[in-house]
Amino acid sequence: MRRGYESGLFGKLHLAGPENNAAGNGTPGPLGWDYFYGWVGGLPASIDTTAGGVAPQGTYPCGFVPPASRGGADSGACYLPDKTCQPLVAASPGQDAVGRQCMTRGGIFVPRAAC
Repeated sequence: MRRGYESGLFGKLHLAGPENNAAGNGTPGPLGWDYFYGWVGGLPASIDTTAGGVAPQGTYPCGFVPPASRGGADSGACYLPDKTCQPLVAASPGQDAVGRQCMTRGGIFVPRAAC
């Protein structure tokens, strides 16, 4: 690197993953990068199967709490990024699951909870 300059890499490293590199998750350092923010492997896990941490890993493979008819819930509390809470209740069969409605608003849905 040129004197007085620093390097940074942001995003996906894509060099065989940390399990195949001696430096593991620290691989960008030995490769010469001063700063790294991203994923050493090819991609991050694309779906949070805990639905925001409200259930054990693998509970909700779709990434949100499904309707009660599919093992989820039809009512609960949606905690939004602005620190407000909105109660959600399924209104009609053609409507998206309340867990999905909350997720698309950027919230965390807690099944059968009150705000």
